[in-house]
Formats: sequence, C-alpha cells, structure tokens
Amino acid sequence: MIWPLTLADVTLSFIGSHKGLEIRGQCKADEVVIKVFNQPDAKGSYAVVTVSKDKGVVAVNDKGEALRATDVEVTTTPEGYFKAKLPYTVVKDQKPWMTGIEHGRYSVQVGNETRNFYLASSEHVLRIWLEYELGRGLRTWEAIFKEKGYIPTGMGAGDVLAGVAWERLSDSGGYAHLISAAAQWLLYLEGKKDWEVHGIPVVSK
Repeated sequence: MIWPLTLADVTLSFIGSHKGLEIRGQCKADEVVIKVFNQPDAKGSYAVVTVSKDKGVVAVNDKGEALRATDVEVTTTPEGYFKAKLPYTVVKDQKPWMTGIEHGRYSVQVGNETRNFYLASSEHVLRIWLEYELGRGLRTWEAIFKEKGYIPTGMGAGDVLAGVAWERLSDSGGYAHLISAAAQWLLYLEGKKDWEVHGIPVVSK
C-alpha cells in the first residue's frame, strides 16, 4: 500500500495485489484524470483513469483501448471519495497496460504533476501467498513425481512439428528449481531466514 500523496489537489493511495492495482482517492472536482505508468518518471505504457461524479470510472490504455475496472465506487459528496481496481495485463480479458511486480518502480500523474511509487507487499500478504503458492505447488509436483517417476520439463507443451513432447523429457533445471523451492519452504516452516543460514554479511549504513 502507498500512503496518501497529493497531486494537483487530488489525494491518492494505491493498494497492489497479485492481480491488480487498487486506486483510492479524494477529489472535490467533478472530474479528474489520473495516469498510471508502468515505468518511473511518466514513461512507458500507461492507463488513463477518468473519475467523474456523473459517469463513474472510465479507464483506457495508452492506445485508447478500454480497460476493465472492478470494485468501482464514486461518491457524489463534496469530499469526492472514489476507488477502483484495475486488473493487470496478465489477468484474462484485460487489455495491455501494466503488470505490477514486487519491488517494481512505477509512476502516477495528475495534470502536470508526477510522482514515482514503489510496489512492496506487506509481510502478512507475502506470508499468505507463500503458503498458498509454495506449499501447494510442492505438493502438486510431489504427486506428478509419484505418477511419472520423474519431473517433466513441461506439462501439455511441446513442438508438434518436431515431434517433441516435453512431458516425456526431464532436465536438471527443473529439479534445481524444486530443490531450491523445497529448501525455502523448510526454512520458512522452521522460522529461519536464508540470508542468516548462508552467512550473508549485514551491510552497515
């Protein structure tokens, strides 16, 4: 989450998740246009989010293609509170604009004012997704290994013309990733930190 910032008399805050970016704000004007860029300093592709007390929220990308917005709320009170969530490009049926990544740097612009921002999830959110993705992911590959007797290079993929079925092949890279994931999972279950286990020196300020 980004703590409230003010650009051109508009108060904004962002909440990022693995599927989209939620924009919350307050504006006393009847309409405000907010641009969210996929790079710092108002560079790269972007979304244009128009918040109107009459029309609600309309979002398009930099090519003018309509973007899907969910959880939209716009109040008609003088304070002008609003919120909307823009699913990332990676989400099905969303047009290209941006896909947020952890520790990525982005920017927002209102009028002629631009501010860079940084996406970083809270420890609570990261713990939930670590348990979901890593815990269940390892169980999935455990079941596949029991079924096939090996870790396939790919599932449901391959070059049909070349006669290559990746499910019949295996490579050391797949095992290396699983071993690393399993090691991280064990460290998490034991309440340890990998940088302490590996003796990585602390950098002094």
